Amino acid sequence: MTEHVDVVLSERGLPVHLWWRERGYDVIAEPLRWFARRRWWAEDARAERGRAGLVSQEVWRIQIQDPCTAERSTVDLGRSVPAERWRLLRIHASPQETEAVE
Repeated sequence: MTEHVDVVLSERGLPVHLWWRERGYDVIAEPLRWFARRRWWAEDARAERGRAGLVSQEVWRIQIQDPCTAERSTVDLGRSVPAERWRLLRIHASPQETEAVE
């Protein structure tokens, strides 16, 4: 499962707000970032010349909250740096309780 999402970044480059399925969510905890191997052979027919990020993908785990319902979720996002595209990669079953981002 992957879906396109829009992400608003802070001045430090951290996700602070997420738009998904025409709804806005606040990022309520310090995001985690790492790089993971992509299954490029299953996603792309072939590599485009000069294309960066073919093998590894930037992944962010964020805890979000719906400002209307206060419902919390933890999600993983994939970021395509050259194109500045964000994809929802995974929704975790139960969010972890963490402190709010200042």
